[in-house]
Amino acid sequence: MEKVLGLVLVLLLGIQINLVETYAKGSYSNDPENVYYGSGSENEANAVESHFEINEDGTICVYYIVWESGDPTLYIDTINTDGRRISRKTIDFFGNRWGGTIYEAPDHNYYIATGENEGGDVFYISKYDSQWNFLDKVNISAEDSYTRKPFISGNSDMTLTENNILAVHAARGRLDGHQSNVTFLIDTENMQLIYTSQWGIDYVSHSFNQFADSEGSTVVTVDHGDGYPRGVIIHKYDVNKPGNGAIYSNYKEHLVFSIDGEIGDNYTGITVDGLGTGENNYLVVGTKYFEEASNNIFAAVIEKDLSSSKLKQLIYLPDNQNILNMSLLEMEGNKFLLLYGIGEEQYYKATNYMVISSAGEILKQGSKEVPFYCTGEPAYRDGKIVWGYYIDNSLGNFLVLNQWNIETGEYIVSNVDVGTENKIKSLEFEDGSVLEIKEGEEGEIIADLFSDVFKSSSTSMAPAVWKVTDPSVVEIKTEESVLSRASFEQLSESRAHKKVQNYLRAKRPGKVTLSVLVGDKKGEIEIFVTNSWGITDVPMNNWYYNTVSEVYKLGLMTGIDDTHFAPDKSMSRGMVATALYRMAGAPNVQYRQIFIDVPKSAYYAQAITWAYQNKVINGYGNGKFGPDDNVTREEMAVMLCNFARFNGMKVNSNQNLGNFKDYTSITAYAVPSIKWTVEKGIITGTEDKKLNPISEATRAECAKMLLLSYKLIQR
Repeated sequence: MEKVLGLVLVLLLGIQINLVETYAKGSYSNDPENVYYGSGSENEANAVESHFEINEDGTICVYYIVWESGDPTLYIDTINTDGRRISRKTIDFFGNRWGGTIYEAPDHNYYIATGENEGGDVFYISKYDSQWNFLDKVNISAEDSYTRKPFISGNSDMTLTENNILAVHAARGRLDGHQSNVTFLIDTENMQLIYTSQWGIDYVSHSFNQFADSEGSTVVTVDHGDGYPRGVIIHKYDVNKPGNGAIYSNYKEHLVFSIDGEIGDNYTGITVDGLGTGENNYLVVGTKYFEEASNNIFAAVIEKDLSSSKLKQLIYLPDNQNILNMSLLEMEGNKFLLLYGIGEEQYYKATNYMVISSAGEILKQGSKEVPFYCTGEPAYRDGKIVWGYYIDNSLGNFLVLNQWNIETGEYIVSNVDVGTENKIKSLEFEDGSVLEIKEGEEGEIIADLFSDVFKSSSTSMAPAVWKVTDPSVVEIKTEESVLSRASFEQLSESRAHKKVQNYLRAKRPGKVTLSVLVGDKKGEIEIFVTNSWGITDVPMNNWYYNTVSEVYKLGLMTGIDDTHFAPDKSMSRGMVATALYRMAGAPNVQYRQIFIDVPKSAYYAQAITWAYQNKVINGYGNGKFGPDDNVTREEMAVMLCNFARFNGMKVNSNQNLGNFKDYTSITAYAVPSIKWTVEKGIITGTEDKKLNPISEATRAECAKMLLLSYKLIQR
């Protein structure tokens, strides 16, 4: 199948474009604050605003429209996977309306459909070579096409047959005030219009979406109609060059399914989102309300002779959920990929994909709990899906790039600076430049976007991209959001702003930078996540912070008071006994007066009794334990070795200590324990290759040794 590139349906200069209500080809949805169908004609398609291609080298090509001084220009950007623009080409085109399609045909030329309202010529079908050099165009008049306004309430689609006939299948507002589809046949060898008609070969009215494909010299079109007929219909016919018989012949049609309701009632409750050509059948996909469920995905499998079709329901959603912005992409091996979003309770809930066969069988599917903002036709290549959210309005031009590798799970959101001037003055966090929160806290984070545009246009929108330097410290709900559309605030005559918001959760203590990007503007805030345990003398940037935090949470060590841990003070023997006793689960122990310096009222009384009875820590042999004496590093090694033995571990070791400069200063009784703790990584040397065995151990050092021992025993 040929590549079809869809682009933005632009409106006449002076008419505000409600860009939030324009989404991927074949789909309709309201803005992000209301994702459900309403009344009227809200099931009509809207032309897409951008198209994405993945190049062989992995770079991404993006096509989109920018209005400059009242004239539309096609931008063709090549972008790195990190969102940086590598190159740009700009193309001027004819008219002031865009049909939503760029077509890269099998003849290696590009074709685009444009037009203008109520002029002598209302459609222009232009031809460019592979380097986008203009070659020729066909002008189609209002009289010949019976058209007052081109591309109304639908799309345009194109396909090139093997005998070089270009079939253009589009939407139009007719001269009589009604809407329907229209089809043109063009001989591309001399760019001559060979067929158009007031009603057309494959006439449907009203037609809310249009698709076209071809095989050989046969053209296939699909329409979503609300009146004549009221249903989804597929047409098929052969086309010929002038002088080779009738321009078209062997016409067939098939009503895939009819739609309940009165003829001409604009609301149909369905969308049609794609046409695929398989080896043995045609595939039409869209969304439909089935009797037992809400709006769900259908796949219509149609025999190639149009003799029959089967309708399959592919997923089942609850009543409070809905399908958003679905696209159909062709894969190799007679397979297709569906990309779509799911909305729930007026919010974007998830981004989803589904791989199906041409027979409508589900082969693979996946989902990510991220919002699906898509105003363009996606691309697929080698396991990666690329799509984007492009906006062009009174605030400026904005583009967000999404990449999802469905094989590896990698998901990337990038803000792309399109290089055009926008009207954003500044982007500022409401909490200022620094925010301090506690571990475990969560809540809303808001940035204010200031622009004079909001004084006269409160509906102007823009996408925002959020990044956090360390997601293990602070987790954000989404990397992509949209400016709040509901309201704006005017702080003074010179400062009007709208809010962009996200939600964050502090996962662990640390420091991160949270940034939000809207176009070329960036807001940043430093977030300090403090511990939730109230200790104030354990700085987050010190080596022992995570260790102390963990032993504190495990309950192995506490502070010397409510707010101080004293990490640099020496650890007493009573403190070590207490920590090991807690590590053992604080078993019930009957206090005995074993040592004259361990009274029953002391905090460490039970712990020392337990440690002595289980041969974990001995006394001095003179009836004293020395609970307030500071412990040395080698004494700590002996106690930890004894505790490991108590837990049934073998503590013999042949570890060579010769690499340490001061190994000869280890007291003889402690050598076996030092060997074992060094082998297990519980004790490590200093940068100058010393063990410092007879130096007093600090509380921070002991916390590290205790934690490593705990984890070793827990294996």
